Amino acid sequence: MIFDTHAHYHDSAFNEDRDGILSSLPSHRVGAVVNIGDNIENSKASIMLAEKYSFVYAAVGVHPQHAE
Repeated sequence: MIFDTHAHYHDSAFNEDRDGILSSLPSHRVGAVVNIGDNIENSKASIMLAEKYSFVYAAVGVHPQHAE
C-alpha cells in the first residue's frame, strides 16, 4: 500500500478530473492520502475532500507566508 503524505488535490490543476483521479487511487494501491491546506481556503477544501473520500485525511494550517 502507498501512503501519500503530502498532496494538494484541491488545487485548480485538478478541477477537470479531481473525482476521477481520487476515485482511482485505491485501485492503484494508494491506501491513504494527506491533503495539505496551507491557508484558510485550502484547508477548508482539504476538509471537504476528507469528508468525501474515506482514505483522504486533511492537514489544516496556515503557511507562514499567509499568516498576516
